[in-house]
Amino acid sequence: MRALFALCLAVLSSCASSGSPEPGRPIAQTVRLNGGSAGSLTINPSSSGSAAPLPYSAQQVWRVLPQVFDSLGIPIGVLDPELYQVGNAGYKLRRQLGGVALSRYFNCGETQIGPNADSYDVYLRAMAQVNANPDGTATIATTMDAAARPMSFAQDYTRCSSTGELEARIIEATRRRLSQ
Repeated sequence: MRALFALCLAVLSSCASSGSPEPGRPIAQTVRLNGGSAGSLTINPSSSGSAAPLPYSAQQVWRVLPQVFDSLGIPIGVLDPELYQVGNAGYKLRRQLGGVALSRYFNCGETQIGPNADSYDVYLRAMAQVNANPDGTATIATTMDAAARPMSFAQDYTRCSSTGELEARIIEATRRRLSQ
């Protein structure tokens, strides 16, 4: 029995985390939701995202991003001028984002009624970061993480995949504003 206990302890300690994430690796985010059906949601980092080079300086791109997010209906919760980050670290929405059906941006599965993104509670994390390139231009990287759950049932959130449309709209709207 002691040998089994020692073996379990050795296995567990070898699997334990050092407590600090690997450099450059995104960290999972756990969010507690309050309200009628309180719960929690863990958004794991996604390797999906979009990056596009722009023939403008990082400062020029950074200046128009808050307007772009606002025009698409994404409330700004993160505005970091040192890291050139803008977006929202997570908020709940239903049916539409800026007048556009959520199913156009996210695939959360379907029921007989239609796409789940259009009838479920959706929790969205929408972020963009501007990176300066050595040649004086900038690259804008966008990341969208979404999860959804039925409004009527106490069910956990399930991960949604991005269609890439919202990321493309952010980049295109940024290009339009900068070319004016």
